[in-house]
Amino acid sequence: MRKSTGCGNSGHDKCPPMPACDIADSTSSFCKVTQFSRIRRIEETVVLGDFLIQILVEGDFKLPSYASDVKNIKKNVHLTQCKALPIPGVNNVVNLFVEGYIHKNIQYIDNCDGFIKDYSVEVPFSCFKRVELARPVVFPFGEFSVKENVRERRELAKDGMGADRCTFGSLTFEINNEPITCKLLASAVNQLDILQNFDKWGRFNKVTEKADVLLAIKLTQKQVVSRLLYVSSFGTRVVQIYNISNPRNPVRIGEFNGANLNNPSGLAITGNILYVANPAQGNNAVEVYDISNPIAPVHVGEFNQGNLRFPDQLAINGNILYVANGIGNHIEIYNISNPVNPVRLGEFNGDHLNGPSGLIITDNLLYVANFNVNTVEIYDITNPTNPVHAGQFNAGNLDGPAQFAITGTTLYVANVGDDTVEIYDISNPLAPVRKGEFNSGNLDGPAILAITGNTLYVANSEEDTVEIYDISNPLAPVREGEFGTGELDFPNGMAILTLLC
Repeated sequence: MRKSTGCGNSGHDKCPPMPACDIADSTSSFCKVTQFSRIRRIEETVVLGDFLIQILVEGDFKLPSYASDVKNIKKNVHLTQCKALPIPGVNNVVNLFVEGYIHKNIQYIDNCDGFIKDYSVEVPFSCFKRVELARPVVFPFGEFSVKENVRERRELAKDGMGADRCTFGSLTFEINNEPITCKLLASAVNQLDILQNFDKWGRFNKVTEKADVLLAIKLTQKQVVSRLLYVSSFGTRVVQIYNISNPRNPVRIGEFNGANLNNPSGLAITGNILYVANPAQGNNAVEVYDISNPIAPVHVGEFNQGNLRFPDQLAINGNILYVANGIGNHIEIYNISNPVNPVRLGEFNGDHLNGPSGLIITDNLLYVANFNVNTVEIYDITNPTNPVHAGQFNAGNLDGPAQFAITGTTLYVANVGDDTVEIYDISNPLAPVRKGEFNSGNLDGPAILAITGNTLYVANSEEDTVEIYDISNPLAPVREGEFGTGELDFPNGMAILTLLC
């Protein structure tokens, strides 16, 4: 009998193209190419979620001969299927199908001749579960193609009695979506082997395995993204908007004020809400903007509650907003479960703050730039409404620390007093280690920092520009240029918004 080479059998490692009986003669007489993106965008792999999967497995297998003892068992896990099936109309949930096997290599002794035999067996497992994603799946042109309802174009036959069967056309539409990919990051197998089916000499040839399989997988998808950078211009009372889809070449696309900003400073984003610290005389408030349309923010409120005195920089941790109170020398705490109507929960200082400015959160720690005393204070925010002072650092190099940025285990500190950015290793976040500094002769009053990918932006408050640095090597930033000349006046806040398209 002839061996089958059809789809899915030997001869096809991948899904083959549709078969054709012949190739038509054709010519192409027209070609037109136009761009359809409204703003410049880039494509990158986005992590939809990391998941731990636990599967309990029980299986039986027989050895090829009776054994008196098992000397060694080696095992590893292999996946034969890991597929995420989107649910129509629900972009943040998928049905996850995982199948695979535990490959076991067993070395055993079957008699007293001293020879060890080797045997391999595969123990299959499977798991089917609906999971919620950390970031949504994106289908820019829609999830489904229209195939069943093909629009057909026919012409009337010469006799007028029906359609011309020799002349016809149709319009079909097919969408090619980026697939969701799955990677096995790690696996662990906790097993119990029960020996069975003993003969009269005490040997066995059957093993029942009970295993607890733990898989760590990552779901990703290539998505088209665009990024916007908001920069507060303290002196001109506006927030400038830049398209940074090309991070080394920001393009200004607008500005806003909403007749509510006097001296905009720190910025923070959660969902579709942008908070703008507004520390001017008579304001001392935080303004709230809806950025559902990110290039045309709409003012939707403000808050103070009588507790803000020169609110400077902001930081968000879940449903908690921290506001640095520059003159009040403490940090205000707000609950932003309702982001348009924050509720004040309290404040903290612990007698350690004097002119608090920049804020940044890493793990369960909050760093506070202590501008007036040239230190960075560290607070444990395991209980976010009751921060506990956990230490401070300076290393003798801070002079007017204003703001921070973090990439991996590297912390950058904007040092206004000596026109540098200090570099710290925070592998141990409670004990940062200074690694150096940079200036490149272009920094004058560096006050605010922001990072996207391998690009660091440094707001140059005295030069009214934003400097651009390549931080592919985070310990040795390389200047790439600047922007904002003629558009910024004392830039004192930055925030980056990522848009999935």
